[in-house]
Amino acid sequence: MRRFFLSVSLLAMISACGQNASQKDEAALPPVPTEIISLVVAEPSRGQYEISWTMDGAGPVAIEAYTDPSAPEGSAVVIDAEFEGSAVNWSAPDDTQRYYFRITPLGGAAEIAAARVLPLEGGRNFRDLGGYETQTGQSIAWGKLYRSGVMAELTSADYEYLDRLGIKVICDLRSAAERTHEPTNWAAAPVEMLTFPDPISDNASLLGAIFQKPDLSADDVKAAMAGFYRETLFQQDVAYSAMFAALATDQTPLTFHCSAGKDRTGVGAAMVLAALGVPEASIVEDYVLSDKIVDYRKEMNLDAEAAPSGEDPYAFLRTLPPEVVDPLLKSDAAYIQAALDEAKTRHGTVIGFIKAEYDVSDEEIEAIRRNLLQP
Repeated sequence: MRRFFLSVSLLAMISACGQNASQKDEAALPPVPTEIISLVVAEPSRGQYEISWTMDGAGPVAIEAYTDPSAPEGSAVVIDAEFEGSAVNWSAPDDTQRYYFRITPLGGAAEIAAARVLPLEGGRNFRDLGGYETQTGQSIAWGKLYRSGVMAELTSADYEYLDRLGIKVICDLRSAAERTHEPTNWAAAPVEMLTFPDPISDNASLLGAIFQKPDLSADDVKAAMAGFYRETLFQQDVAYSAMFAALATDQTPLTFHCSAGKDRTGVGAAMVLAALGVPEASIVEDYVLSDKIVDYRKEMNLDAEAAPSGEDPYAFLRTLPPEVVDPLLKSDAAYIQAALDEAKTRHGTVIGFIKAEYDVSDEEIEAIRRNLLQP
């Protein structure tokens, strides 16, 4: 019996020693760094920022604000060196500047983000294409590539804000008539303004023809819009080719725009994002964002009882039932998907289409990625 008790005691001691050793080994292991999973920045009014994030753990973060997204560490405004929480509101010291934010968890890697939509008083759908991740794990640099709608209503305060962005090139995808009706009187730092001859085939006129159809339905308009997007791939070939050439030679920051900022601009954005290696789901996500940013019925004054005085390009739409006009105004995922599928049908992949139809070489694709992507 004594041997039995001795054996039990010995086993208990060995077990306790093993547990103590295991606990010591665990205590000796360095903590796993906390990583930022998502980071969202909004600027609901100029200079007022809402920053929120999620992490794969808990702990303090350092929050820094920069006016240059490529600025080195140590040159920022430190909002909080050890912030406990997952969201913060911040008032910028200078509301004429655009700010980018670096969030760094203790022992983890930093993430950089900015407000996607620019807080412009007279802007329409003016937003940054930065931050989207590619299939290789890189992301588009903030402050290098912008998409927008018409700029005719930009205010002096807007131009003071835009002046700080250093935009070098603006690609205007509109027709000559549109540029005359709503001219861009650029008043920030000088830019190269690229305009293009009207396309030989005007698919906007073809789209307009659908509204002459008797018993027009919403499904008719949706089908016509999908066709419009497929045709835009080819109708805007000269403009898109010029845009790719500018990006390949690092003429950035670059802005491209049409009137609404969702159709011709949306197809152009899809082509650029695809060339950068952004997954198709993210390309569609960027496209449909227009619906959340712009109320096009309000922008076009379509609910007015009477047409405004003077020339009004949207007057005809007021004569139609809202249910058949609404598909024209929406950023339906099916529209941009139609363009992407058309590109793949023609040349196997969207990048294959870009190379063939817009005369973009492999070397230029690589140059565009070097110019716009960051680790």
